[in-house]
Order: sequence, then structure tokens, then C-alpha cells
Amino acid sequence: YMELTKKALIDEGNKRFGLVAEYVRYYIGNAMDHERIPTSEDISGQFESLMTSVVNVYDGKRLTLDFTLYQVKDLSFSNLNELARYGDYLFPDERDNKYLKDAIVNNKNQVYTYHYNDQEIEKYFMPLTVKDNRYVLLLSSDYKLMTDVIYDQVFFYIFTIIICSAVFAVLCYIVYYIFIKYKENAVMSVHSEYKGSMENLFRTIREQRHDYNNHLCTVHAFVTLKKYDDLQKYVENLVGETDEINDILNIDCPAIIALVQAKKSQAVSNNINFEFQFFKFTGNEFDHIKAIDLVKILGNLIDNSFEAIKENTTKDNRHLSIVKLTGKKNGRKITFTVYNNGPQIPENELNKIFASGYTTKKHGSGLGLSIVKKIVDKNNGFLFVESDSYGTSFIVEFSV
Repeated sequence: YMELTKKALIDEGNKRFGLVAEYVRYYIGNAMDHERIPTSEDISGQFESLMTSVVNVYDGKRLTLDFTLYQVKDLSFSNLNELARYGDYLFPDERDNKYLKDAIVNNKNQVYTYHYNDQEIEKYFMPLTVKDNRYVLLLSSDYKLMTDVIYDQVFFYIFTIIICSAVFAVLCYIVYYIFIKYKENAVMSVHSEYKGSMENLFRTIREQRHDYNNHLCTVHAFVTLKKYDDLQKYVENLVGETDEINDILNIDCPAIIALVQAKKSQAVSNNINFEFQFFKFTGNEFDHIKAIDLVKILGNLIDNSFEAIKENTTKDNRHLSIVKLTGKKNGRKITFTVYNNGPQIPENELNKIFASGYTTKKHGSGLGLSIVKKIVDKNNGFLFVESDSYGTSFIVEFSV
């Protein structure tokens, strides 16, 4: 620990005193550029300004207690008094001669610590070269105060790290909480849709069973009255209604059953013809795709088709529009297609249609198709669009 503290002090000193050395080098060099040799009074004045600088004051006390600059012409000196000196040299020690020579010979900062009149002093010897003239800058500092600075900095950094870590942990918890709540809400929304759609489906089946006797009586009456043309129309309508229910049940996937029933009701309320057809499905094909993802994909594509129809038709001619959902299995590939007979999408817009925020609708957000693309990609599927004068088809493919 003490070695780490000592290293930290040396590193701090190198950084802080390096700035002082650059200042001295600049001041002397600038004076020489103007062909003026700085006097001892000039340099002492500069040292005094450095001494009182905010960089050198901590808690009202001076970190560096003395600045002394020596000019070294050669290494033949045996005592520092033989050298030209700028500054007061308040803390003399016989070892200074050796450390100053080492700084010149090695061209590297030298440092040592000793006690002077019950005060621990740290000395820095910093070699400088200005206009081919060699100097050594000696800085004597309060070692204890320097240590206090290091400790305060370490404690400050530790405190900052703790605060930042606490804030980060809180943010992570908030993000996690929001994610969990969002996931729960999404699941509840899908379950709610399933529940409502399945209730409508079973209610329709119960109503058909309840009306079974009424249908038989009606058929018997048509036969008795020999109204065969009316009988044919009635039976065709009855079989069509029954086939539609059977088609929904034959899908064999609860998620799609619920979605189709919900979209069928939505289409009726908007006077849109919604058709659906599925081939060779057993329900096991969707084991690798989450039901919630399947509902989002098909639901968004159907809604997109509904919106395209509504924006380009009126209530009077909307009954001519068609939205059709088909699904089929071919080998190890299942394909869903959502078709609408709305206007053709321009070719230059087909490449942009799945970009987030891009929309051709007047009041669209441009998020539905980009969400579908992300979910399809997540499930290793493929999504593409085809559009011509007959209508637009969105095609989704998955491998099973």
C-alpha cells in the first residue's frame, strides 16, 4: 500500500511539476528570443507567482514550498554553491549534489524524501534544456500535504464510482421493470384477444346448434311447398355459414383461430370482405414460433391491408374490396400470404416499405411493417412484398 501511495505521489508530481517545468522553459526561452538574459529577480518573481497559484494551494496551504533553478554548464562542480542559482534554496541537503548530477546525466527526473526540522520534504530534480543551455529545476514540497491530496482524490474517485454504480443499478432495475411490465401487458393483451375471439366463436357454434331444429323445419317446409329454388338458396347460405365455422376450426392453431375470428368481426364492422384459407396444417408447424409473435406478424399485416382499403375506398364501394389470409405448408416450409386488392404500391417505394417510420398512409406511424420485419427476422424467416395493378401481397415464409 505504501509503495502504491509513493508511486501515485511520483506520478502526480511528474504531471504537476511537468507543467511548472514547461512554464519555466517557456519563460527563459522567450526572454532569450528577445536577446535578454533573465535576472535572478525576474525568475524569483515568476517563482513567487507560481507559489501563490491555485494549482499550488490545497486547503489554504502550499504544496510546493520552494522553487530553485540551477544552470549547469558542466559536471565538474562539487557543490551546488558553485552553480548559477535562481531562487532561495530553503531546504539544503548534502544529497542534493548527487541527485542534481543524476538528473543531468540520465536526463530524467530524480526524487527523494527526507526530514528537515521535523517536516517531511519531497524533492524533485527536473532537467531542462533551453536554447542549448542546461538547467535543473529543484522543487521542494510538503510530503504529508501531497499525500493528503492523493488520499482525497482516491476517496473522491471511489465515492464517484459508488454513486455511478448505484445510479446504474437503479437504471438497470427500472429498465428491467419496464421490460417485464411491457412483456406482461403484451401477453395479457394477446390472451384477452384470444379469450374474446374464442368466446365469440363458441357462441356462434352454440347458436348454430340451437338453430339446428329451426333449419330442419324450414327445409321441410320448402320441400313440402315444392319451393325448390328457394330451398337451394337457403341451403347454400346455410352451408356457407357452416363451412366458414368449419374452416376456422380446421386451422388447428388456437392463436390463428382467435386472430381470424377477431379480424373477421373487424372486417364486418368496416364493410370489408375478409377471406381466409389454410392448407395442410396440423398445428405442430408452429411449435418453434411463439404464438405472440405469430399474432403480431399476421395481425399487423391484416391491419395494414384494412387501412390500405379504407384509405382508398368509401363506405359505398368498400364492399367490393377484398383482404385474404392464406396459409400453406410445402415440405419443410410454411407460407402465409396477406393479400388486398387495394392500389398498387409504386416500385420505388417497395424497397423502403419495411423501414421504421416510413409510411404511404396519410395518418400512419410507419411502425407496423418494421415491427413485422423485426419479428420475422428474429424467427429466421423471410418477408417480402409483391404489388401490381391487381393488388398487393405480403408474404411470410418460415422453415420447419
